[in-house]
Amino acid sequence: MSVDDLNAVTESGLSEEALETERTAQRALAARTNWGRWGADDQRGALNSVTAQAVMRGIAAVKQGRVIPLSPVLKARSDAASGGAIHFMGMDGGDFAAGAGRNLDRQFAIDTFILAVHGATTHLDGLAHVWTGGKMYNDNSGNLVRSWGARRLGIEHFGGVVTRGVFLDVAAKEGLDCLPPTYLITATDVQECEQASGVEITEGDAVLIHTGWPLMAERDPATFRGVQPGVGSSAGEYLAERDICLVGADNGAVQAAHSYGHDAAAEAADPRSEIADIHIAFLRNLGIYLLEMMDLSHLHEAGVPEFLFTVAPLRVQGATGSPVNPLAVI
Repeated sequence: MSVDDLNAVTESGLSEEALETERTAQRALAARTNWGRWGADDQRGALNSVTAQAVMRGIAAVKQGRVIPLSPVLKARSDAASGGAIHFMGMDGGDFAAGAGRNLDRQFAIDTFILAVHGATTHLDGLAHVWTGGKMYNDNSGNLVRSWGARRLGIEHFGGVVTRGVFLDVAAKEGLDCLPPTYLITATDVQECEQASGVEITEGDAVLIHTGWPLMAERDPATFRGVQPGVGSSAGEYLAERDICLVGADNGAVQAAHSYGHDAAAEAADPRSEIADIHIAFLRNLGIYLLEMMDLSHLHEAGVPEFLFTVAPLRVQGATGSPVNPLAVI
């Protein structure tokens, strides 16, 4: 089947054959569950698959000793690519110039941040982020998430992870620096990236997927805010079979078609919307974490298929996610 048949959305939509392949994968993915696998009280999900062997596999992938940040610079003023933050100084040089701290032998600055998390920064989606049927991961009630946070599955249970990272450069595989907004990443894409790199995804790995989508923020901000390239059900099923702990991408939501509500009509009309609901399958059913809105450009430039990966969220009790700056050590 051609790339056009598998991955391109035209005015008439995906081919029926491609849609049926993804629908079949969606049913298989939806049937998977890790509830009870690590005990009825488990709140860490797929992090339990990160064994000592997985950590050592990551350490063995380090060849240069170079550390690469995997998030863009978070700017105080919102822009299309980096999201937004309110950053202001509680104390700065102007205060001292105006006479504050006359009796002090030094001057200092104090920062304050107000950060939106989901949809606004490079962030980790925790297991309390989404639910359906009134249930979150591991049979926890969605009613446990209230205005002050989650009583179960809060991001503080994540702690941090060190494991092997596997880089799937789908954009480079297609000979592009940025996938088109209509691209659907399939199991075939994942397999082709594995075969090209000689690296096989296995238990406890963190998988990072390069779409190049942040480049669209510079080229066409309106398109950037619309539907996006991303993962479909067959790719999700393939990754779930390999017992990964986390999947991250440089688009808005890892999955395809998502527009964060900027273009709800286009999203609803996009045939990929029905075959790319990775959030429920991964977060709720499997306890596999999602890492969104990354900057994978430097990893792309480095051209390495595997590396040591680490990420640690802020340990905010009851939070359903956290801004992060993941690191790759190549």
